[in-house]
Amino acid sequence: MIKMNKIAVIDGQVLSRKNFLDSIDQEIIHLHDTGDINQVMNVLNGLSAIEDVSGHAKAKLLYASSEWFKQNKPDDNFSDHVESTTSLTKSTVDRYVLVWKYVEDLTIPKEIAQQPMRNLIPIAKTLSQGYEISKEQWKKIDLCANDGELRDIIRKIKGKPPRKSGNLIYWEKDGSLNSWKDNKKEFLGWLDKEQYSSSEQARAAIDKLLDGAGVIRR
Repeated sequence: MIKMNKIAVIDGQVLSRKNFLDSIDQEIIHLHDTGDINQVMNVLNGLSAIEDVSGHAKAKLLYASSEWFKQNKPDDNFSDHVESTTSLTKSTVDRYVLVWKYVEDLTIPKEIAQQPMRNLIPIAKTLSQGYEISKEQWKKIDLCANDGELRDIIRKIKGKPPRKSGNLIYWEKDGSLNSWKDNKKEFLGWLDKEQYSSSEQARAAIDKLLDGAGVIRR
């Protein structure tokens, strides 16, 4: 596959792969010149934000285009057309269109709509299956710390018990870490909750540890 230097043209502005990576080269030079590692962290956070915005932008554009397609090309299939002309698969197109439909009609609340697409897709799928999400459940979704917690909430919305084959890890109120699999509990260790609130450094480190493992906080 040929990689095009031009990534996209948005509002008349050309976004190119070369310009994008050249700006990263400048950040690397800046790091060596100044030793300012915090600037690198800021750039990494910015790149993560770009990923999130890119997902939302694709979903919004796909939804609007699919609505146009219904009116102007009713005999053709929008997902087939996108798959044949872009790098997106039909399943991705369908998921993104579904998400943005619920964002547009405010079925997904505005504060939840800010979440990454990886969170919005299972939420939209749950809604499309006819499940209703209460205000209290939306609040819990808004407070989710990781994918594991979101999966747990969606499972409860659907009224499904945990998968027997699943291996869920919980950080309990007393600080204990427990694994649940096949309805059996296994104590893994203990993580001090007081330490979590003791400093910004400790909180960031523990968040990274728990989120990376998909630990569900109670």
